[in-house]
Amino acid sequence: MLGMFAMLSRPPSTFRFSESVEFMENARPAGFIITLLYVITIFSIRYFLRNRKPFQLTTPLALWNLGLGIFSGVGFCVVGHETLVDIYHNGFDSAFCNPLETNILNGWSGWYQVLFVWSKVIELGDTIFIVLRKRPLIFLHWYHHIFTLNYCIWSYETMKGVHLYIGLINFAIHSFMYSYFFCRAAQFHVPSWFAKCLTMAQITQFFLSISAQFYAYYLYLKWDCKQATHFPTFYICLFMELSFVGLFSRFFYLSYISSLKKEKHH
Repeated sequence: MLGMFAMLSRPPSTFRFSESVEFMENARPAGFIITLLYVITIFSIRYFLRNRKPFQLTTPLALWNLGLGIFSGVGFCVVGHETLVDIYHNGFDSAFCNPLETNILNGWSGWYQVLFVWSKVIELGDTIFIVLRKRPLIFLHWYHHIFTLNYCIWSYETMKGVHLYIGLINFAIHSFMYSYFFCRAAQFHVPSWFAKCLTMAQITQFFLSISAQFYAYYLYLKWDCKQATHFPTFYICLFMELSFVGLFSRFFYLSYISSLKKEKHH
């Protein structure tokens, strides 16, 4: 862990992907331990507070979401800029087929992608706020956090081209999502339709990621782009994204369609 902090504390422009691979591979067991502690913690807090008043945490929650929103927005700009430069010079398939030969994995862009992986550990704090404030904790929420964290750590070492695009899509969605959560926590007025659009954008994100996976698979078969995708990562990611589509679609239906039908009947 100290080695990773030492590497990330250097000027981001000097970051090299090759330096982080071994550490990420060795970090896989840590991902499982972190998620185990995460599950124990959130359900222990919920049990402990069952007969107690919830914490308000209005200001800490607003600052938390603001920080993650800014991080995601900057990450999207940094990685997106390097991706666009590579597409401009080498074509759309370059990052898919030759990710290790691009600048996307090095310098500021590569540095931010390591932070992206570890931000999934930080994002577990979202659930801590939920249970401390005694808000409903649904299966979708903690399942999503657990799967995403472990997948990001597990897939980083293989680092195929498709992961660059999936990460970039996630940066984009999270920049809007956490900005919305910040506005809600800070009690700014947000139109009710925005929440629906955000959930639809999240579902669209999963379909885009699935499309990227199949395009990478096409490049792998058709043009022998060995760096485009990786097995069994392909199957794990496909299962993850499809399960997210199902769970988020169900959430959208119960939150916005089913409730609307009930209001009309009343």
